[in-house]
Amino acid sequence: MKLIIDLFSKEWVHSDFNVEYIKSYCDKSDIVVGNKGAEYLSHLYDIKEIKYTDGFLSKIYFLYLIFISKEVVFLVFLNKYFPLLVISRLFGKKTSYVIHKYNLTTRKNNKLAKYIYMFLEFIGVRSVSLEPPHDLFKKNDILNIDMWKDTIINSTVNKNKLNKIAFIGKPVPGKNFNLLMAIAEEINLEVVVYSDESDLCGNFEVKKFTDNIVDCELIWGFYDAYFYKGIQSGLCYPALVSGLRVLTNNNIGFNYFSTKYGNYLIECKTISQLKEEIKELM
Repeated sequence: MKLIIDLFSKEWVHSDFNVEYIKSYCDKSDIVVGNKGAEYLSHLYDIKEIKYTDGFLSKIYFLYLIFISKEVVFLVFLNKYFPLLVISRLFGKKTSYVIHKYNLTTRKNNKLAKYIYMFLEFIGVRSVSLEPPHDLFKKNDILNIDMWKDTIINSTVNKNKLNKIAFIGKPVPGKNFNLLMAIAEEINLEVVVYSDESDLCGNFEVKKFTDNIVDCELIWGFYDAYFYKGIQSGLCYPALVSGLRVLTNNNIGFNYFSTKYGNYLIECKTISQLKEEIKELM
């Protein structure tokens, strides 16, 4: 029996990967622990909602689930779960976690975390990814799943003129949001931020994220290699659903995706080429 854990994702976040991973690698005897907000999982499994930090009894139950499982997989692994991975290995369980940009940047920027990751590898914890990860991850397994095979895919849309560009998610470090805004101001391009965050404000329009991004002609995905190299971007799913192409930085975050759906990407190798591509589309 596997124990699959994701106490981070809600609503649409990570839904494409999580669903396909569970369908490919799990069966009905496995247990999925997630948030009630991750409704997409409830169509596959009865989700056990457990908040790891909520009280002594819930922690004991969590340890019980680890104890009765043969394998433990973290679909999203945060620093606060380090003790659980150690306990899982002490129980002799096969233990792994899916690499996200959080793991990459934490390992690069936090010296203590870097050594803790090294310790986890030493005791047998493995990372999992869709494509070769950063060389910081020494013990890694590459998955062979097409996480978008059941997605309802729309053909790429070639609109006559670029007026609006979609920025999906919160403008966190690594997404080059300031670069986008500078380019937009320079060439009079409108930016629409699709995010479930309610506190965003600036010289841009904010809308709730939906599958169908109907108001834009392009998706911004020119992300910083430092944050995303070897990490699969979450923009692939909205690109396929909306039919909009993604502007990328050397396909960073899209290497695996580009082998299957390369026509949804516009690969730019430099900022100068990026600007030229945008101007040609306007």
